[in-house]
Amino acid sequence: MKVGKGIWRVVPGLYVSVVPDVPMLKAHDINAVVSVVKRGAPQDVIEYVGGDNYFQTTIADGAVIYKEQFWQAANWAFNWRMIGQTVLIHCIGGRNRSVLVAALVAMKVYDLTGVEVLAGVRAARPNSISNPVFETWLKEMK
Repeated sequence: MKVGKGIWRVVPGLYVSVVPDVPMLKAHDINAVVSVVKRGAPQDVIEYVGGDNYFQTTIADGAVIYKEQFWQAANWAFNWRMIGQTVLIHCIGGRNRSVLVAALVAMKVYDLTGVEVLAGVRAARPNSISNPVFETWLKEMK
């Protein structure tokens, strides 16, 4: 569900966005950030959440699934959610990579299949996971 400019709540405590800024984090009480883009989040965002509450990895939005990197990012976000932190996952458009990571987190939290979580994240973030390779991988998960 869109909750502000460039930010969507996937499930309670878990958001996806375009490149974040500090006012966005403050508005939604976000205290942990996952960045899945090469250049990462802006420095003021990293400083706001603190280095331990920031995870950065580079994942391409293309025809290859970097499963280990996706799961590494998802597990990091999952662990922060399990201790009650509000987590934001971002990429450039907040549509493919970040939503796929959020979907993996939601699968773990709610014990969903890939098909179930895909429907849920698309309800929260319309037109998400439009990369057919990402979509197929997610749908195949039981």
